[in-house]
Amino acid sequence: GDLLSGYIHEDLSETNSLSPTETCVFLQDMICSGIDLWLKKTKLPIFVPTCVGNHGRTTPKKRIKTSCRNSFEWLLYKTLEKQYSKHSRVIFSVGQGYHNTQVIMDRKVRFHHGDGLRYQGGVGGISIPVNKSIAAWDRVETVDFDIFGHWHTLLWHYNKWVSCGSLMGYSEYSVEIKAEFQHPTQAFIVMDRNYGVTSVIPIFLTESMRLQHEDEENGG
Repeated sequence: GDLLSGYIHEDLSETNSLSPTETCVFLQDMICSGIDLWLKKTKLPIFVPTCVGNHGRTTPKKRIKTSCRNSFEWLLYKTLEKQYSKHSRVIFSVGQGYHNTQVIMDRKVRFHHGDGLRYQGGVGGISIPVNKSIAAWDRVETVDFDIFGHWHTLLWHYNKWVSCGSLMGYSEYSVEIKAEFQHPTQAFIVMDRNYGVTSVIPIFLTESMRLQHEDEENGG
């Protein structure tokens, strides 16, 4: 979720470089280029579970029961699913609600965006509210692992959950929720059939702040 930054706040209509619909066209090209590369370079199956984020909504306020029906991202996912419907190696599982639970190597993995978690900037970070939420959800359906985003924080709680980092990195929103500084990242997660999640590695999308400062000091 949150592959795009929609118009959920008035200031975003002033600062976004693309409209939500233009962004969907851009994202389709980007996502297809990655899937097509994997199809060309590997013989592996490609499984794509999806979740919608709060920024992709078409409404001013978040909707609970009809979030997918009012989401630019959900429309994008369904379009991609249809585009690859004839490729036997590409399987989309487009989420219909907040949770999208899948079985991966005999383990239940619960995917969700993360905006269903509640955190008000406490000293202990997101860990305590995340643990409480997962414990509550597990009383309804117990899973082996949760994977979510939203909080602009890459954090691994062995062996129960991963909070994925943000593509955009530290931003005004990060300041608002009092998140620690982190570079723009994607999370590369390794799951072992016997041991579960054994490694979470950040894929950095920009040059480090340290290198940027060194370049500035050297006149670069």
